[in-house]
Amino acid sequence: MGIDTNEKSLDCATSNGDPFRYDLSELSGIHHTYFERRRKIQRKFWGDRRKSQKLQAKYRRREKRRTEQLMHLVSKDIVKKARENMFGIVLEKLEYMGKFK
Repeated sequence: MGIDTNEKSLDCATSNGDPFRYDLSELSGIHHTYFERRRKIQRKFWGDRRKSQKLQAKYRRREKRRTEQLMHLVSKDIVKKARENMFGIVLEKLEYMGKFK
């Protein structure tokens, strides 16, 4: 099973020729939502640094948990499909991508 990661999707192909895709556009939506919330906090509590930092940390943790949960569900499903069909998992190798500029 080959896996290609993109900004808004995770594309998989099996040796059977069965392609499937996971939509990850929700990740950018989560990031944008929490970016806006942290921006509002910064504006509202600009004079109270302690309160601002505390609230920003709270929303940072929420964003992290939501993204980790989404990625966990996707990876869990990929491993399940690979086990059911006795496939190995191969990821793209980007090790040398930036060295040829």
